[in-house]
Amino acid sequence: MGVTVENLLRNLHLALQVQVTAEDLEKETPENQKAILDAFENRCNKLKERSIADSVQEEAAGPKRIDYLRGRSIFAGFEVVAKEHPTLRLHV
Repeated sequence: MGVTVENLLRNLHLALQVQVTAEDLEKETPENQKAILDAFENRCNKLKERSIADSVQEEAAGPKRIDYLRGRSIFAGFEVVAKEHPTLRLHV
């Protein structure tokens, strides 16, 4: 049995909801750190329009992996990257 599209998209969604640690951010260049934190701030501001309580909770939790996408949210597909262990690269 292979991987279904549902499995793929569900796990992508879950992976993008993982909190970013301070150590993760420290690995990035200062420019990337700023872009990630700006995306986090923008995401929280958009959430405020729907729910202030949810926005406050999200701000307290800190950035998530989705913030590495820097606001890009139009799905453009996956690419198989052939390595020792084949990997899928997300295109947005």
